[in-house]
Amino acid sequence: MQGDQWLHVAGVYDGTHMRTFVNGVEQGDRAISFQGAGDCDGPLRIGADAATGQFPMNGIIDEVRLSSVGRYSANFTPPTAPFTTDGDTVALWHFDGSGQAVADETAQHDGTLGATDQAEADDPGRVGVPCIGQLR
Repeated sequence: MQGDQWLHVAGVYDGTHMRTFVNGVEQGDRAISFQGAGDCDGPLRIGADAATGQFPMNGIIDEVRLSSVGRYSANFTPPTAPFTTDGDTVALWHFDGSGQAVADETAQHDGTLGATDQAEADDPGRVGVPCIGQLR
């Protein structure tokens, strides 16, 4: 993929397979065995390597939506407007604004950029409207 361009990336887990879509076109389908929610005690890290906690992604994340349903089952036209909540939205973060706080539109899973609520030198930063974030 080329740099300096926006991509719409969607991962859809249907209970047995993870399908990945980039700009509305399916890029892969992989069988995944999910063991359940027992290991969900730590923070959700967006754009981070789960094993190291480092942020190897060299890019900007504009928004993230988690849903209780698979939103896409075939190729689709990516939306051009910001996401909005609906009955299937578990969490929705628009990474615009300023400061360390990242509000969840469902008002259930607000987050923090970086490891604490204090600004630190190694925190992900906001670039214009979007930013790269770790939610705690």
